[in-house]
Amino acid sequence: MLELKHLRTMQGLAKFGSIASCAENLHITQSAISHQLKELEVRIGGQLFYRKTKPIRFTSQGQIIVELAHRVLPQILATEQQLSQPQENRRFTLAIDCHSCFQWLLPTIKRFQNQYAELDVDLESGFHQHPQERLLAGEIDLMITSDIETRGDIHFLPLFGYDLQLVMSSDHPLNNKPFIEPADLASEVLLTYPVDKRRMDVYNLFLKPHQCEPLKWKKVDNTSTLLQMVSGGFGVAALPDWAVRTFENQDLISTKPLGDGIRRHLYAGVRVADSKLEHIQAFTELTQTHSIN
Repeated sequence: MLELKHLRTMQGLAKFGSIASCAENLHITQSAISHQLKELEVRIGGQLFYRKTKPIRFTSQGQIIVELAHRVLPQILATEQQLSQPQENRRFTLAIDCHSCFQWLLPTIKRFQNQYAELDVDLESGFHQHPQERLLAGEIDLMITSDIETRGDIHFLPLFGYDLQLVMSSDHPLNNKPFIEPADLASEVLLTYPVDKRRMDVYNLFLKPHQCEPLKWKKVDNTSTLLQMVSGGFGVAALPDWAVRTFENQDLISTKPLGDGIRRHLYAGVRVADSKLEHIQAFTELTQTHSIN
């Protein structure tokens, strides 16, 4: 019986006081409003308002419809606005190519989910090729990386810095040195994550510039196994300082700086249009606060 056009017309009459003012403000003709009112009166079998009164005085039936319009139309408007908003932020997909980052990342994600339970948070480990293009295509929403580049469509938010260190067993002979030189690894088994060496900082920033290679590269799937192998004397590894702190505090391993020290930084890469979104800022702040505590 009642249609939205009827509710909008009745609300307009109540607000503007006459058919002429209502028509002007709703941008429809007076004849169209009169037609709607007559149609509605036929449907309800009664009169909506008293004729020849200024401002319009509604009958009891008309007042019921006006009150209904005041309740329903704001709800419909709010729903329309909600449905018209982009839904991309309902999903939040993180991508990371840093195996050891899981030590701080997973607790951070848990804290983030406590604040944004409405978001469907997903985590991808191990970048596919061209992560920036995947970010711009909307396949991922945030990438955590230490490799940044200047470009206008991606914004890199700083997270925190860390030192890359050589990790060895507590009784390893290299413990006698104040720092590690590239040539020191020529007789060592270097334990690494299962990624190409050309993506490793220890290779690009330490070994390659001095044209050095370890005695052997040996890939290990996860940080816990890798550190246990280091502790057992099966090789050495180059890892961020946060990844080895627990083992080092238990005197299971020891660490030495690589050369004069290799300082790296992690960044969150996001689309420029998303860099000010509340949940992006919140995730960044949580990471800065909790990542290495």
